[in-house]
Amino acid sequence: KEEKAKIDPSRETSVFISPDSRDIHSVATAMETATAIRRKGIKAEVDFVERSLKSRMKYAGKKNFTHVIIFNTEAEKIAEETGEPESTIRTVPPVYSVYLKDMKTGEQIETTSKQVMVYITKTP
Repeated sequence: KEEKAKIDPSRETSVFISPDSRDIHSVATAMETATAIRRKGIKAEVDFVERSLKSRMKYAGKKNFTHVIIFNTEAEKIAEETGEPESTIRTVPPVYSVYLKDMKTGEQIETTSKQVMVYITKTP
């Protein structure tokens, strides 16, 4: 069953997109997503700075983004779970988890890069 992200119509939507900046496919997908979001008239920023997820979320909160999209590679996910260095973990082809977080409610769902567009651009 697909989870539904709730978009608060009283806030102007803005999106902070956080790809795995070391992975060209993740960056390309993030750029495509940002372009599609901007075409809908929604502010979108892609983060290319290599920093922790906590730092990225702090930045998004400080800049008052309403939503964050995180493209997490399986290597990142496995490294977080096992404590193993990410550089030793490789999945071919790279596999991504895509998360959408509402910064006001804290609600976070796992979704797909195509479905995230539906959540962000839907009109109430």
